[in-house]
Amino acid sequence: MVEELNKLPTPIRFTAQISSVKVQYLHVELSVGVNRLEYSLYTKTTDRNTLLHSLSAHPQTLIESLPKAQYHRVMRNNSNDLIKERQLSEMTEKFLQRGYKRSILDEALNEAREPRVSKEEMFKHEVTQKLVFPTTYHQSTKTISSGRIGESCLRTIRSSRSFLKNLLFASNGTRI
Repeated sequence: MVEELNKLPTPIRFTAQISSVKVQYLHVELSVGVNRLEYSLYTKTTDRNTLLHSLSAHPQTLIESLPKAQYHRVMRNNSNDLIKERQLSEMTEKFLQRGYKRSILDEALNEAREPRVSKEEMFKHEVTQKLVFPTTYHQSTKTISSGRIGESCLRTIRSSRSFLKNLLFASNGTRI
Protein backbone atom coordinates (compact mmCIF):
# COMPACT_ATOMS: atom_id res chain seq x y z
CA MET A 1 0.00 0.00 0.00
CA VAL A 2 2.86 2.41 0.81
CA GLU A 3 4.35 1.84 -2.64
CA GLU A 4 1.03 2.70 -4.25
CA LEU A 5 0.72 5.91 -2.23
CA ASN A 6 4.23 6.96 -3.21
CA LYS A 7 3.32 6.57 -6.92
CA LEU A 8 0.82 9.42 -6.62
CA PRO A 9 1.90 12.71 -8.23
CA THR A 10 2.59 14.52 -4.96
CA PRO A 11 5.84 15.49 -3.20
CA ILE A 12 4.71 13.68 -0.04
CA ARG A 13 6.41 10.31 0.48
CA PHE A 14 5.22 7.69 2.94
CA THR A 15 7.20 5.15 4.92
CA ALA A 16 6.17 2.20 7.03
CA GLN A 17 8.05 0.12 9.54
CA ILE A 18 6.90 -3.27 10.64
CA SER A 19 8.43 -4.75 13.76
CA SER A 20 7.49 -7.38 16.30
CA VAL A 21 9.49 -5.67 19.06
CA LYS A 22 8.71 -1.94 18.78
CA VAL A 23 6.13 0.52 17.56
CA GLN A 24 6.10 4.30 17.30
CA TYR A 25 2.88 6.11 18.02
CA LEU A 26 2.67 9.89 18.06
CA HIS A 27 5.69 10.98 20.12
CA VAL A 28 6.26 7.72 22.02
CA GLU A 29 8.15 4.58 21.05
CA LEU A 30 7.06 1.38 22.78
CA SER A 31 9.41 -1.59 22.74
CA VAL A 32 9.59 -5.03 24.26
CA GLY A 33 12.38 -5.20 26.82
CA VAL A 34 13.55 -8.05 29.01
CA ASN A 35 10.36 -9.12 30.81
CA ARG A 36 8.83 -5.66 30.48
CA LEU A 37 7.44 -3.08 28.13
CA GLU A 38 9.71 -0.05 27.70
CA TYR A 39 8.88 3.38 26.38
CA SER A 40 10.73 6.53 25.37
CA LEU A 41 10.19 9.73 23.41
CA TYR A 42 10.16 9.25 19.67
CA THR A 43 11.21 11.84 17.14
CA LYS A 44 11.34 11.28 13.41
CA THR A 45 14.66 11.54 11.63
CA THR A 46 13.23 14.49 9.71
CA ASP A 47 12.40 16.36 12.94
CA ARG A 48 13.67 19.94 13.19
CA ASN A 49 14.21 22.17 16.20
CA THR A 50 10.94 24.08 16.21
CA LEU A 51 10.95 25.07 19.88
CA LEU A 52 9.74 28.60 20.45
CA HIS A 53 12.67 31.03 20.34
CA SER A 54 13.49 32.78 23.60
CA LEU A 55 13.18 36.18 21.89
CA SER A 56 9.73 35.41 20.51
CA ALA A 57 6.99 37.99 21.02
CA HIS A 58 5.01 35.58 23.19
CA PRO A 59 4.25 36.27 26.87
CA GLN A 60 7.36 35.82 29.01
CA THR A 61 5.55 33.39 31.30
CA LEU A 62 4.91 31.10 28.32
CA ILE A 63 8.54 31.23 27.22
CA GLU A 64 9.74 30.52 30.77
CA SER A 65 7.36 27.58 31.20
CA LEU A 66 8.41 25.74 28.03
CA PRO A 67 11.70 24.24 29.29
CA LYS A 68 10.05 22.91 32.43
CA ALA A 69 7.14 21.44 30.47
CA GLN A 70 9.44 19.79 27.93
CA TYR A 71 11.74 18.37 30.61
CA HIS A 72 8.69 16.96 32.41
CA ARG A 73 7.60 15.38 29.12
CA VAL A 74 10.99 13.68 28.72
CA MET A 75 10.92 12.47 32.34
CA ARG A 76 7.36 11.17 32.07
CA ASN A 77 7.81 9.39 28.73
CA ASN A 78 10.91 7.34 29.49
CA SER A 79 11.23 4.03 31.28
CA ASN A 80 14.97 3.68 30.61
CA ASP A 81 17.23 5.98 32.66
CA LEU A 82 20.06 6.00 30.09
CA ILE A 83 17.76 7.02 27.25
CA LYS A 84 16.06 9.56 29.51
CA GLU A 85 19.39 11.25 30.36
CA ARG A 86 20.40 11.32 26.69
CA GLN A 87 17.07 12.86 25.69
CA LEU A 88 17.26 15.43 28.51
CA SER A 89 20.68 16.44 27.21
CA GLU A 90 19.35 16.66 23.65
CA MET A 91 16.44 18.80 24.85
CA THR A 92 18.86 21.15 26.62
CA GLU A 93 20.86 21.54 23.41
CA LYS A 94 17.70 22.34 21.46
CA PHE A 95 16.77 25.07 23.94
CA LEU A 96 20.30 26.51 23.87
CA GLN A 97 20.11 26.67 20.07
CA ARG A 98 16.89 28.67 20.44
CA GLY A 99 18.51 31.28 22.71
CA TYR A 100 17.49 30.09 26.18
CA LYS A 101 19.87 30.86 29.05
CA ARG A 102 21.71 27.94 30.64
CA SER A 103 20.70 29.10 34.15
CA ILE A 104 16.98 28.97 33.28
CA LEU A 105 17.41 25.53 31.73
CA ASP A 106 19.34 24.21 34.74
CA GLU A 107 16.65 25.46 37.10
CA ALA A 108 13.87 23.92 34.98
CA LEU A 109 15.72 20.61 34.76
CA ASN A 110 16.30 20.49 38.52
CA GLU A 111 12.62 21.15 39.10
CA ALA A 112 11.65 18.42 36.62
CA ARG A 113 13.88 15.94 38.43
CA GLU A 114 12.13 16.55 41.76
CA PRO A 115 9.51 13.96 42.66
CA ARG A 116 6.07 15.06 41.55
CA VAL A 117 3.22 15.38 44.00
CA SER A 118 0.48 12.82 43.49
CA LYS A 119 -3.04 13.96 42.65
CA GLU A 120 -4.21 12.65 46.01
CA GLU A 121 -1.64 14.79 47.83
CA MET A 122 -2.36 17.80 45.67
CA PHE A 123 -6.07 17.82 46.44
CA LYS A 124 -5.85 16.63 50.02
CA HIS A 125 -6.99 19.31 52.42
CA GLU A 126 -8.05 19.44 55.99
CA VAL A 127 -11.75 19.89 56.60
CA THR A 128 -12.44 22.29 59.43
CA GLN A 129 -15.57 23.34 61.24
CA LYS A 130 -15.09 27.05 60.65
CA LEU A 131 -17.80 29.47 59.72
CA VAL A 132 -16.50 31.96 57.18
CA PHE A 133 -18.32 35.11 56.14
CA PRO A 134 -17.21 38.48 54.76
CA THR A 135 -17.05 41.33 57.26
CA THR A 136 -15.64 44.80 57.72
CA TYR A 137 -14.34 46.02 61.06
CA HIS A 138 -14.89 49.70 61.81
CA GLN A 139 -12.15 51.04 64.09
CA SER A 140 -14.08 54.19 64.98
CA THR A 141 -17.22 52.40 66.16
CA LYS A 142 -15.58 49.10 67.12
CA THR A 143 -18.33 47.21 65.29
CA ILE A 144 -18.34 44.55 62.64
CA SER A 145 -20.57 45.05 59.61
CA SER A 146 -21.02 43.06 56.45
CA GLY A 147 -22.42 43.13 52.96
CA ARG A 148 -25.64 41.49 51.81
CA ILE A 149 -24.32 37.94 52.19
CA GLY A 150 -22.69 38.55 55.54
CA GLU A 151 -25.79 40.22 56.99
CA SER A 152 -27.67 36.92 57.18
CA CYS A 153 -24.61 35.33 58.81
CA LEU A 154 -24.50 38.11 61.40
CA ARG A 155 -28.20 37.61 62.21
CA THR A 156 -27.51 33.91 62.76
CA ILE A 157 -24.52 34.65 64.98
CA ARG A 158 -26.43 37.24 67.01
CA SER A 159 -29.22 34.74 67.67
CA SER A 160 -26.89 31.92 68.73
CA ARG A 161 -25.91 32.25 72.40
CA SER A 162 -23.58 29.23 72.29
CA PHE A 163 -21.75 30.62 69.30
CA LEU A 164 -21.39 34.04 70.91
CA LYS A 165 -19.88 32.48 74.03
CA ASN A 166 -17.18 30.78 71.94
CA LEU A 167 -16.49 33.70 69.63
CA LEU A 168 -13.06 35.25 69.98
CA PHE A 169 -12.93 38.96 69.33
CA ALA A 170 -10.08 40.68 67.54
CA SER A 171 -9.90 43.38 70.20
CA ASN A 172 -11.58 44.28 73.47
CA GLY A 173 -14.92 46.00 73.14
CA THR A 174 -15.79 44.70 69.68
CA ARG A 175 -19.56 44.34 69.30
CA ILE A 176 -21.56 42.25 66.89
